[in-house]
Amino acid sequence: MGGWNCVWGHREPRQRNGIGRDPIVGSFERVPHDSDANAEGESWEECAKWQYVRERNNSLQAEYLSPVPEEILLAVSRFANRHWHLLNLVALCPRVFDLVRATPALALALSSPWVFRKNPPRQPMRSVRSLLGKHQTDIAAWLGLPDAWSTVRILRKLPPGECTVLNLLHLRDLFRSRLKTLQHIPHLNGSIIRLMMGEAGRYQVSPRFLHEIALQPGLLERSVRMLRDTLWMRDKLESSGIIILRSYQDLTRVHDQFVDQLGRMDLTIINPPPFPPPPLVASSPHLELEPMLTEHELLEEARIQKNCVGGYGPWVLNGNMYLYRLLSPERATVAVTLDRSGQWRLDEIKSRYNSEVRPDTLSAVREWIASAGNGSIDGNDKGDC
Repeated sequence: MGGWNCVWGHREPRQRNGIGRDPIVGSFERVPHDSDANAEGESWEECAKWQYVRERNNSLQAEYLSPVPEEILLAVSRFANRHWHLLNLVALCPRVFDLVRATPALALALSSPWVFRKNPPRQPMRSVRSLLGKHQTDIAAWLGLPDAWSTVRILRKLPPGECTVLNLLHLRDLFRSRLKTLQHIPHLNGSIIRLMMGEAGRYQVSPRFLHEIALQPGLLERSVRMLRDTLWMRDKLESSGIIILRSYQDLTRVHDQFVDQLGRMDLTIINPPPFPPPPLVASSPHLELEPMLTEHELLEEARIQKNCVGGYGPWVLNGNMYLYRLLSPERATVAVTLDRSGQWRLDEIKSRYNSEVRPDTLSAVREWIASAGNGSIDGNDKGDC
């Protein structure tokens, strides 16, 4: 076995899949954050123990990775996941590092060829070595992608942080159906790929619209949110037909049409289930807030503010979201969501017609959530207004 034998010896066990973003090869032991320790009321001895575990893990990881050249660690750390597979590939086939820098998507696919090939190779590393002296088009063809230089150019549009197995599998499908569109989009990422993949039978995104959002990162995020809400309202209203999106303006128009239709649904809701108590007390020296306690109130807010919160009832009922009216210093709708750590955070705040609020209003809302959330994280102070 070649490469960094002191890192991956013959008896070294393979790391499991699903390595996270932060440590390049995952954690040696689960370490709670300081906030977890405080929330659980741990003694200073327990806090000191976990602090030691954190320091030990960091030193073990540093020692474990010390034989790996720094430029390789830096290049691999830019990927979202599959760090172990990539490091193992570079250790066994050093020439592949040029591919990591030139076409990250091809390098990631080569690190897990069994995912992309119908007949996985019995000896993947031997197969990879035989490919490294060939053109990148040959490598793409071996992985089941079109044997063309345009394939390589499209793959190079995907930055390392967006190179995931799922994105590449979706991209492989899009080569068959949307090749010309992929050739003309200036940039690619996971959100654009998902927009193109999820359109069958529901919506159709034009190349012009994809080009528009690819050039404006902020517009892409807003488009994904608005499209998600638009499709939800479409299903709620049992609307049929494919939504044609030629521009962001088209998406806004369709979204607003569904908002108007959804605002007239309150007459059809009979005895809706009550919402859970508000998670954050609507009290702030700088804000006037009211929680929305029923689905009728959500629909009324949607009609007044011309937004789609009328469709958020199911998320409120399952405890993952809550919505508040902001009455002062300006009129807006505030949505808070529960994150994985059990804390409520700001999901979205919009004025009428989904327009932005003033910076001072945004700061005041964030300050309110931070202060009101301190007593509700552990569930003991869910409070009412």
